Amino acid sequence: MPISMLTEGAIRQQTTAQSFARGSEYYDSDAVLEIARRGDLVTAEVQGSDYEPYTVTLEIHDNGTAAGECSCPYEGSGWCKHLVAVALTLLYGADAIEERASLADLLTPLDVEQLRELVRVLSNRHPGLADEIELWVLRSQVQPTLLPPPPSTPLTGEALIAARRQVQALLHSSVYVYSYDMPSWRESERDGPLDDRLYRAWTYIIAGEGHKALVALEAVTKTMVSTIDESYYDDYYGDGEGEDFSELGALWIEAVLTAELSAAEKRVLQKNLEAWGDTISEYGYDNAFNGALEALEQGWDYPQLLRVFAGEITEQGAWESEAPYCADALAIARLNILERQGRYTEYLHLAEAEGQTVRFLIMLARLDRVPELLAYTEKYPCGLDETFLVARAVHAYGYPDAALELAQCALAAAHPPAHRRAQLAAWLRDQAVALGKPDIAAEAAVLAFRALPALAAYQQALELAGDDWIALRQTLLDELRALPASGSQGVIEIFLHEGLIDDAIHALGDHAYYDTVRRVVDAAIPTRPDWAIQACRKQAEPIMDGGQAKYYHHAADWLAKARDAYHAAGRQHEWQQYLALLMQTHARKYKLTPMLKTLL
Repeated sequence: MPISMLTEGAIRQQTTAQSFARGSEYYDSDAVLEIARRGDLVTAEVQGSDYEPYTVTLEIHDNGTAAGECSCPYEGSGWCKHLVAVALTLLYGADAIEERASLADLLTPLDVEQLRELVRVLSNRHPGLADEIELWVLRSQVQPTLLPPPPSTPLTGEALIAARRQVQALLHSSVYVYSYDMPSWRESERDGPLDDRLYRAWTYIIAGEGHKALVALEAVTKTMVSTIDESYYDDYYGDGEGEDFSELGALWIEAVLTAELSAAEKRVLQKNLEAWGDTISEYGYDNAFNGALEALEQGWDYPQLLRVFAGEITEQGAWESEAPYCADALAIARLNILERQGRYTEYLHLAEAEGQTVRFLIMLARLDRVPELLAYTEKYPCGLDETFLVARAVHAYGYPDAALELAQCALAAAHPPAHRRAQLAAWLRDQAVALGKPDIAAEAAVLAFRALPALAAYQQALELAGDDWIALRQTLLDELRALPASGSQGVIEIFLHEGLIDDAIHALGDHAYYDTVRRVVDAAIPTRPDWAIQACRKQAEPIMDGGQAKYYHHAADWLAKARDAYHAAGRQHEWQQYLALLMQTHARKYKLTPMLKTLL
């Protein structure tokens, strides 16, 4: 996102509360040593617990997203504390950022020979770069899978390919859906697996060359299993990430089901898969090869599977007895292959039988069977996450009105976490505006605001209310006043925007982040200076009394605001007395004393 769009709320959404708090401390203590920006790419060094600083990269996109990486060993959810510190520096310390020419600007003047020479020199200096270049070239040569167009589909040619890419990205996104039946082993039909070692095997699979895929997978698997001692040691002691066999196992299933194997080949492959599975299980990893072994045994001639393909769908799904743990992985692999082969009827039967509801509904949309899709969701409602994904897919395939209907039904029926509900309502609002449906847009805008109050959502709700905006404004403000005082940044921003200082003060509560308090203090100094004085002293005095030397500059900043508030209240003499008392009390704190003197 452009720096102008970066907010504290957006940063919080990328990380956990604990990582945000620790990242704020890193930012406050000036742990961000160097920070530079080249176009969309921000690089920085952050001093952490190691002697050498960690390297942080943050890629900023115009579509409102940001991707970050850090060289620290953090394995938790979302951004680490070092990424948070860099993002906060972008937000609050823009003067510290060194602006540099973007790579595009640097490379544009070079001709082909100069570019080749540059790549050669860099590859010699950084041996691993040659492998990265080879992989990039291989990726660029992979063509999108051109499936047979479904009958009666409203999209054809490039439009259909573009829609499929968008839907594939949705299917494999962790942003909008967390349901168990969502495949997680690749980002999209175009991008392939996350583990670059598996990319060559994946290209063979989507090309239908199963035997070549098996050869490639065997080589990678031998390497991964043979080094498990080291990776397990790193994982156990927290010095590394260990091996992740989930992508490998998923690819093995598709490769087995794609290749036509003889009885002898099956026996050899079964022996190898069992041995590899036993080895990784000894080190505490889940056996990632169970699905491939099941696929090897069943193939495509498993009796219950054939009955499902024929439309005989029962509660047992595609299994003659209880489904194994790998049932979902096996179903997803089969669905991927059936889709590539254009076997859409069998695809639908299997997806429905195995509970792959999202894939079932999306295929109905792709096959121009939207009335059937709507009837199914009315009879068997999905969760909000699943419905949101299906609605976006239906929209991508050219049915915006049906997508709106799905979103409306989901919002009326589901009660998910607030931020999930807000996302769907905001999407419905924007789509309704684009389709010229003001009533739906206005209703969705209010739902989005109520799910997650924020200034932008508030302004959009009022804008879409038309002539009713005055009454709606009063209603929404009354609703905000009725909320518990929790320090919500969104609520406080709205009150400050409306000039309602007393409401903003009340909304702070006892746990507001200091930057939110600062904003309220700045707004309150002209009209509520007495409150501002107490708020500033409450922030500054614990820092000074606790001897927190690395935070003294923050205490000085709060005291400067307190000085302004004393002056606004006409209490200059009291300020001088208070400052003199501070200088006497903390006279032995040699780092603090010069800061206090600057306030005289």
